[in-house]
Amino acid sequence: MLLLVSLASMGQGSKDYVAMLFSLDGEGVYTREGKSENLMVPQNFLKGDKILLSSGTATLMLFSGDEVNLKANEEYTVSSSTGTGGESEKSSTFQSVSELIDEDHERISQRNAAYKVRGAFSAVKAFPSLSGLIDGSYAEVVLNVDVNAGFQLSLEVYDQGTDELVWKLDRITAKEVSLKDVDFVPGESYYWSLKARDVLDIGIINVWTDEKKSELKKFAFNEKIDYLTAYNCYKEQGLMYDARHVLKLAIRKYPESDLFEYLLENLEIPD
Repeated sequence: MLLLVSLASMGQGSKDYVAMLFSLDGEGVYTREGKSENLMVPQNFLKGDKILLSSGTATLMLFSGDEVNLKANEEYTVSSSTGTGGESEKSSTFQSVSELIDEDHERISQRNAAYKVRGAFSAVKAFPSLSGLIDGSYAEVVLNVDVNAGFQLSLEVYDQGTDELVWKLDRITAKEVSLKDVDFVPGESYYWSLKARDVLDIGIINVWTDEKKSELKKFAFNEKIDYLTAYNCYKEQGLMYDARHVLKLAIRKYPESDLFEYLLENLEIPD
């Protein structure tokens, strides 16, 4: 399910967050400046915030990338945690993701309001609208609607330079449409076209050259923060297919970590 949070608890603006709630299996509250709010994922915390679970367990990630496991009826006071040396990249990742949580929530709220105003059919979109591409074997176009909504959808991929059709799926039967069978050429640009009776949405794919791919940082996935670091890097580089792929790998390895699911579902909300 989509993990959304209230504006009261998440619309906190730019602050010096030092921890975030990574997973929650139970219930509880956090207290800041005498005011208490229910816990939910995702949630950012400041130094001095007090967290108390009334039931279950939770995992907190600190600014350094370290994790704290919380138990019911044990109050935890959030303390400052700053990374140095080898932890500096983890700290940078934490700050970027904590800011992204606030930004994504604002974007989701505005998008949901817009969809309520527009008709359902006119709101049929797909993700991503613009992306670089490293490896087409795991690239997927993701629809924001139920494919059994009463109308037939198709997807076509064209060479952007020549407008030549290079691949077509006549009938979409799932919300995730794999592009693994498209013969992408490094250094070339393409666009996909989502259609019913008319064109509903278009997205651009810029395939990276082998030289550009070789310059991209390689990641070793040993802990949760490593997946967040890769996700953040790929997203900043405009590699949306790769950012999504990393989150799917993280969910497979850490199915209990609600934050990965939140980031994935919010990443897929079309522009």
